Amino acid sequence: MSPSGPVSTNVLVDQLRKVLLLEKKKGFADTAVVGGLDKFLARWGPDAHRSEPHPMFRATLKRLDLTTPGYAAKSQERRVAWIDRALEWAEGVLSQGLGPDMSASDAPASSPVAPPTLADVRTKSKPQPQRPAGRRLLKAGQGLDTALEQISGMQSFFLTRLQRMGIDAVRDLLFHFPRRHIDFSRTVPIAELEPGQDQTIVGTVWETSERGFGPRRRAAQAVVGDDTGNVRVIWWNQPYVARSLKQGTRIAISGRVSEFRGRVVFDNPEYEVADERELVHTARLVPIYPLTEGLTSRRVRTLIKRAVDEAAGLLTDFVPQKRRKRLGLMGLADAVREAHFPTSEESKEAARRRLAFDELLLIQLGVMDRKRTWKEEMPGHPLRADPGLLKAVIDQFPFSLTGAQRRTIDEVVADLGKSSPM
Repeated sequence: MSPSGPVSTNVLVDQLRKVLLLEKKKGFADTAVVGGLDKFLARWGPDAHRSEPHPMFRATLKRLDLTTPGYAAKSQERRVAWIDRALEWAEGVLSQGLGPDMSASDAPASSPVAPPTLADVRTKSKPQPQRPAGRRLLKAGQGLDTALEQISGMQSFFLTRLQRMGIDAVRDLLFHFPRRHIDFSRTVPIAELEPGQDQTIVGTVWETSERGFGPRRRAAQAVVGDDTGNVRVIWWNQPYVARSLKQGTRIAISGRVSEFRGRVVFDNPEYEVADERELVHTARLVPIYPLTEGLTSRRVRTLIKRAVDEAAGLLTDFVPQKRRKRLGLMGLADAVREAHFPTSEESKEAARRRLAFDELLLIQLGVMDRKRTWKEEMPGHPLRADPGLLKAVIDQFPFSLTGAQRRTIDEVVADLGKSSPM
C-alpha cells in the first residue's frame, strides 16, 4: 500500500539502501522482503518519482533499473553487480552528493557549470518553511486549575474526548497516570525474536494492507524489516492502522511475539513512529495511557508531556521536606514527572512509592475526618451510672482494685455520661 502523501527522498533512498543491504546479507536469494525485490521496487519507484521531481534524479532511477529491475530473472552474478551499483548510488545520495550515476555527464552539454546537488534542488524548488517556535500550554496567570478549554491550541473534538475520561483541567492531566510503560530503548534484532516473549523491535515499514476476516472482522497488516530480517505485524479490528502507517516509516513495535506457519508474528502490539528528534515517544520508557474512542496514545502523550513540563512545578507538596527525607520519599513534583516519563526503572519505582504513600495517607486522613465529623455531629445518648450500684458490684470482687483500675473505671463512667459518642 503506497503512502497517502509524499515521503522525502532521503527516507526513500535510505529505505532502499537497507533493503539492498539485507538482500546482500541473505546471499542475493530475493528474500529480503516479502514478495521479492521486484514487488518492492514496483511500489518504491513511483514514490521516488513523486518525492524528487528533478529530471536528473528520475533519469538515474531509470538507468539504474530501479523502477523495472527484473531482479528475479537475473543470474547470481548480475544480481551482485546490480545491487553493488545501486548501493553505491544510494550512499552517494544520502551523503548529499549526486552519486556515481548523477555526474556532470548527465547534465546538458551546454551547461557550463557543475550540476546541482539534491540539496540545491530542494532548496530552490521547495522553499523550506521556518519551523514555528514551540507554543506554551499555559498563558500568564494560568495554573493547575485552568480549564482545558482555556489552554492554548485545544480543539473541541479533542476536549470532549478528554472530558469523557474525567479530564477537565490541567491538574487532571498531571494525575492521569499511564497504565504501563514500554521500554523502547531495549530492542532486539528481528532475526532474534523468540515466540512467547514480550519483545521490542525498531524497523522500517515495507508495506501495509487491510484484510477482511469474515463480514465483520477486519485487520491491518504490515511487514516491518531491519538489517536482519522481516516480521509480519497484525492489528485485529484496527484497519485504520494500515492507513496511518506510511511505507518507509521508521517504527518501534512492542508486544508478545507468536508463531504462525513457522514464522514469527506480532499480534496487536503497541507501536510508535520512531521520530529520533522527539524522545517523548521513543528510546525511553514510553507511557501508555488509558484512552477513549477517538484519542490516540501519541496525541495524549504529547499533551501530557507539555502539561508536566509546564505545570508539575506548580504542585504544592503537602509532606514536609524533613518528613520526606526521613521516610525516603521523592518530592511530589518529581514523582509526577517520573511517573509519566521516567528516566529509569529505579526512578519509576521511587515515583510509584511516593504516589502510593500519598494515596494511603489521603485515605487515612479521610477516615479520620469522617470519624471526627461523626463524633461532632452524631448525637450521643448519655448514660448515668448509679454510684451505689457500681460500688456494690466492685465490692463483690475477691480483691481490691488498683489505682489504675479505679481511674479507668472513672474514665469509662465519665465517657458514658457525655452527649457525644465514645
